[in-house]
Amino acid sequence: MIDQIAAGRVQMAEHEDQTARYRHLLREQLNQEGRKLLLRIIDEKDLRAERVAYQNYRQGFRDGLELAVELLWKTQ
Repeated sequence: MIDQIAAGRVQMAEHEDQTARYRHLLREQLNQEGRKLLLRIIDEKDLRAERVAYQNYRQGFRDGLELAVELLWKTQ
């Protein structure tokens, strides 16, 4: 288990390095307006991902509560 966690951290570090390289390439190739547009696109994507994550969290929490109530109800 610890090896899997450590391997996951190594993969994340590799992705961060790759992201930094891509960011550097974009800075070299895009003008100021292109960078602003790209940042807006990324912000919109991130906002959508946050909304989906929040909705999934709420649904999971709701499902967990329903399961707990059902289990408690059956044990009484």
